[in-house]
Amino acid sequence: MSSSGLFLALDKGYFKAEGLRVRLIPFRSSGPEMLPLLATDQLEVGGGNLGASFYNALGRGIRLKAVADKGSNSPGCGYLSLVVRPGLEVRGPEDLRGKRVSFTGKGVSQEIVVDRFLRRAGLGVGDLRLVHMPYADANMAMARGNLDATVQIEPLLTEALSRGWAREVCAANQVYPYQQSAAILYSESFCQKTAAARRFMRAYLRGVRDYHRAFVSRQAPEPEIAILTRHVPVKDKTLYRRMRPVGLNQDGYLNARSMDQDLKWYQAHGYVHECPPMGEIVDHSFARWAAGQLGPRTR
Repeated sequence: MSSSGLFLALDKGYFKAEGLRVRLIPFRSSGPEMLPLLATDQLEVGGGNLGASFYNALGRGIRLKAVADKGSNSPGCGYLSLVVRPGLEVRGPEDLRGKRVSFTGKGVSQEIVVDRFLRRAGLGVGDLRLVHMPYADANMAMARGNLDATVQIEPLLTEALSRGWAREVCAANQVYPYQQSAAILYSESFCQKTAAARRFMRAYLRGVRDYHRAFVSRQAPEPEIAILTRHVPVKDKTLYRRMRPVGLNQDGYLNARSMDQDLKWYQAHGYVHECPPMGEIVDHSFARWAAGQLGPRTR
C-alpha cells in the first residue's frame, strides 16, 4: 500500500498528462534486486525500504538520491504493526525472547522497530531467532504455527487480523513515530533529466494527495479502492475501508532525521560500514518544485 501514490498516478493518467511513459515493475526485494538496476540506469526510478542494502550501495559509490516519501510511521498512519501468531501470549517485550521472528531481509527498517520494542525490557534483536521471508509468506507461516511474530504491512496486516491469522501487539508508530521506512529513489542519470524528473514528481504527488484524500481524510475512496485492487494482492474491497492508512507526505518530504538515526543503527549493528553524509543522500529539490506547482495540500 505504500506504493499507492504510484498506482494512482499511473491509472489516473497523471504520468501520461506529464508526457511520460511509465511502466511499473514489481520486485520481491527493493535491495539486492532493484538497486543494481538503478545503478546501471536500467531503472530510472525505484521505490523501497531504506534498509542497509541502500546505504551500502551508496557506500560503494553508487550515486542514487532519495527524493520523496514512500512510507513513514506518522501518527494516525499505523500501516506497520508487530503481530504474533494466534495462541502466543505476549504481554511485553520479554515474552519474545527466543521466539522465531521474521523480516523480509537483513538490516531492514522494521528490524529497528522491533529492536526499539525489545529495548523496553533490556533486550535486542540478538535475543530473537531471526528468519527471513516475504510479507505474504509470513501470514501463512503464523496461521500454521511455523512463525511466532513479524512486522506486517498493509494490506496484509488487516487481512491477517481479520482472518485470525495473527494478533496485534503494537503498531510501529507507537514504538517509533515518524520513522522513514521507504522512499522514492532516482538514478543518477534521471536526476540529471531535470524536466522529466520534476514532471514525474508532480504526477506522483498528485497520486499521493489523492490517496490522502481517500484514505486519511476518508472522502469517497471507492475510485481509489477500485484502482488499488488491480495492483495489490488483496482483492477484498471491504478490507480497504478498514486498513490503516500509510504515512505519505503530501509534499513529498522525507524525514532525514529519522533516516540518519536508522543509518547509525545499521552501522552500530555491523550492517553498514561506509556511507556518504545524509546531505548527499536526500534531495528535496524535485519534491519542492512539484509541491510548489500543485499548491496547498488537502486536509
